[in-house]
Amino acid sequence: MKLPNWTILFIGLLLLSCDKNTSVGLSGKWRIVEYKCIATSTPFALSTVADGSDYSLEFDNQGNVFCNTGCNLVSGQYILKGDKLIFPEITSTEMACEDMLMEESMKHILPAIKTFEIKNDTILFLKDADGHTLMELTKTTDQV
Repeated sequence: MKLPNWTILFIGLLLLSCDKNTSVGLSGKWRIVEYKCIATSTPFALSTVADGSDYSLEFDNQGNVFCNTGCNLVSGQYILKGDKLIFPEITSTEMACEDMLMEESMKHILPAIKTFEIKNDTILFLKDADGHTLMELTKTTDQV
């Protein structure tokens, strides 16, 4: 039995939509919970963000990312392929602020990220090429 072309196309699209690591799952606002602080001497220890902080990453569906560091806006582009995630171009505004540790950490972390993992649709792990977690985030209900 020969299947019509539209049936084959439909089945192909259905199979492709089963991938959990799509930009649809990544898009939105994610609150930073832990991150690799540049001031930490241990190579893979993560620093916990203080309660009440609004540090976040926001991914839109056009490949743009925005990072709220409490001072300047860090932004750029991201490229997503499967579980691979890269940030080829990161920029930031340049206001002088009292505490710029988070911002400086983000400028070092984002270019080092190579993969990601989303658990239970609510927890995002951003990892380096060796699989070490550089940042842990939780999904917020805020929209981009």
